[in-house]
Formats: sequence, C-alpha cells, structure tokens
Amino acid sequence: MVDISVSRLQIFADELHNIAFTLGQELLSLRVAGLKETKKSDNSIVTNADFYSDKILRQHISAMERQIPIVTEETYDADPASAPKGMPLYWCIDPIDATSNFVKGGSYFAINIALISAGKPILGFIHFPALHISYGGIAGHNAWRQNASGRLEIIQAKPYPEKNLRVIVSSHGHAKPERLGAIAPHENIGTVERIDGPIKFAHIAEGRADLYPRFTHLREWDLAAGHAIVMAAGGNIRDTSENEILYGKNADFTCPHFVARGKTV
Repeated sequence: MVDISVSRLQIFADELHNIAFTLGQELLSLRVAGLKETKKSDNSIVTNADFYSDKILRQHISAMERQIPIVTEETYDADPASAPKGMPLYWCIDPIDATSNFVKGGSYFAINIALISAGKPILGFIHFPALHISYGGIAGHNAWRQNASGRLEIIQAKPYPEKNLRVIVSSHGHAKPERLGAIAPHENIGTVERIDGPIKFAHIAEGRADLYPRFTHLREWDLAAGHAIVMAAGGNIRDTSENEILYGKNADFTCPHFVARGKTV
C-alpha cells in the first residue's frame, strides 16, 4: 500500500519543487531557441516543449513512487484508449498548461501536477516558470507559495464577501450577466478581470480574488492541481450546481463547469 500521509505528501511536494524549477528553466530556453508547433485534433497548439516536459515529468515523478500510475494530457491525447482508468490513486499532469500563452511569449503558462486519491485531489502543485514561483497545497493541511530559492510562505483564501466581489475569468464571456447572474447577482460584483492560465487558482488561494467561474468543460489535468491548492488554502470549488467535483469518473477525464470561491462558512 502506498504511503500518502501528510509527511509523505510534503516529501512529494519538495521533490516536485526541485523537478519543476529545473524543468521550467529548460522550457524557457526552448522557447528562446524557437518552438516547433503543430495542431492537435481539436485544433489546439502543441509544441516540442510540451512533449519534452511530458517526458521529463513522467520520468522523474515515476521514480518518486513507481506504484502510482500517471495520466498526462499528452499521453492521453496520443492514445486515449490506453490511458489508465478507474484508478484509486494516480498522478494527473498537464506538462504545459496555457500553451497558447507560452507560445505567445506570455508569463502565465504553468506546469500542473496533482495527486488524486479516491476521486479527490490530495496534493496540488503548479509552477510558473516565467514568474519563478510555484504554488502547492495538501488537502486538510495547508497551501503555500514558493520562490526559486525555496522560501515558502503559507497562503490563505480570504472570506467570501457578500458585496464588491473581485471576479476573475478566462474570457469576458464568462462574466456575462446571463451566465454569472446565477452565481453572483450583478449588484454584488465589484470588479471583473480577465487573466490567462491557472494563475487564477492562485489568486483565489492567496486572497487576491473572490470568485472564479468557468463555464467551459476542462480536463482533469487543467483543474485538479488548482482545485487542491484552493481547497488547502481554505477556499472552495464546486460544480455550478454546487455539487462536489470528483475525479476519475469519466473515461475522457472531462470535468464539469465549476465555480472557485474564497473561504465560505
């Protein structure tokens, strides 16, 4: 039986920090050297850096604990039928989240890593190579922000306010009254800001935003790491019907529309 105690999860997190910071610098170097881009079947961009990141992460994370299977975006896309399914414990990884931001020279792309146990993300880790910072969280324990030197700061979501909500979205379409109205009445909204990439989860977890609604379907590797971090910071993520989000249920690893919030009573 694999040890997933808090102390073991912290060891995993420390190793992920070392792996991701080194890999992140290599990804930046690949971008400077010039990326080789192709299109997936869904017309999204994938680059040689995505494949390189996938290979390195699988190699190093497998070495941490060989009994835990690994699901990544790139391995699933390459052969969906062979992806392991129905697993009680598995790593869920996006080698480069927000690839389009990465290709355009942006700073909000990231490496997403989550450990799923019994349908729930118990460890989340997101590294932003261009920002030289990472965020992590262990379920029922705490969440943190960590810089390149390893200095770690505990972070907490702020209490969810009734008025003047600071809303963050991936596109302004998600803030339209007909969509957002069921989640937060217009008169309760203070500001709306569009932000690329998974940094939105970090903003909720460290109290820089109150509400992040997402009305498009994602895959587990897009959501799980951020989900773990927000929950560990005291925030909350539910689907748009206020149900708990469980992982490993769908063969294609899709997730429902969701709402991330700050700390609620």
